[in-house]
Amino acid sequence: MIKKETGMKQMKNRKVMLGIIVLTAICGCRSVGTHESILKEQISGLDKLGNVMVITREDGSGTRSTFSQLTGFDEKNKEIGASDLTRTDAETADSASLVLETVAQEKNAIGYVSMGALDDAQGVKALQIDGKTLNAETVQKGTYPLSRSFYIAYYENDNELEQEFLRFIRGKGQETVEKQYVAVGKASTFVSLRPKGTIMVDGSTSIAPLMEVIAEEYMQQNPEAEIVIEESDSSKGIDSVIKRNAEIAMSSRELKDYEKELLDYETIAKEGIAVVVNEENPLETITLEQLRKIYIGEIDSWKQLNE
Repeated sequence: MIKKETGMKQMKNRKVMLGIIVLTAICGCRSVGTHESILKEQISGLDKLGNVMVITREDGSGTRSTFSQLTGFDEKNKEIGASDLTRTDAETADSASLVLETVAQEKNAIGYVSMGALDDAQGVKALQIDGKTLNAETVQKGTYPLSRSFYIAYYENDNELEQEFLRFIRGKGQETVEKQYVAVGKASTFVSLRPKGTIMVDGSTSIAPLMEVIAEEYMQQNPEAEIVIEESDSSKGIDSVIKRNAEIAMSSRELKDYEKELLDYETIAKEGIAVVVNEENPLETITLEQLRKIYIGEIDSWKQLNE
């Protein structure tokens, strides 16, 4: 037989339960307050930086195209005829070196560059993106949110020099790739048949430094060849090949559908886009959503990241 509790005992139980609920609520509030305080301490000093100075790359840049796509603002801005929704007051830099130079000089600046451009860079630091650090491992695994590929594009033909140079890039050249980026193939031994001629390579300023080293190493193997590297941007490089003003294009963005129909293309390396701020900026990590809001103009000042 179940015994009923007396009225006095029921009152005591209710008081005990009420006390537990109140105590839990108080502890919970203190816990939340402490958590918020810790978050503010982690990025304290942002209010002293003032407005965000946004640095972007020029229209046609493969790095800009991929960055806007991965960050979620790659819709065309029809009002000003721009390729994406980058805020109109952003400063435009036509090379990674100029992005780094500007960010190093301006404490309130933010920009983005190829991971390879960070070598020997001074006065800047790369931010974690969604808590992920940019390195070869996170790029290889695809866990770094701003990972991408480097491409070359060309017309298929029987030119011996072009075919041999492409074979060098896919094989021996991967040793050079893995020194700064993530290789996409296994390095292999190479013996040149020394075909004569000149190859014009045009396109991405992000890929150009890598391609220059690969070209120099190939020409050591084949002194009869001349590989000329021209820096422009991904779109101009592809257009140059389509118009047959160059033999090989360098692209740091994926080719568009019509470009794929006209040209052969392949991946030569994988890498990540680094988001950089001045070394005195207290911020260490940022989310993709915060980046999007900064670049489309929904976040104007650094202190808004604390809100």
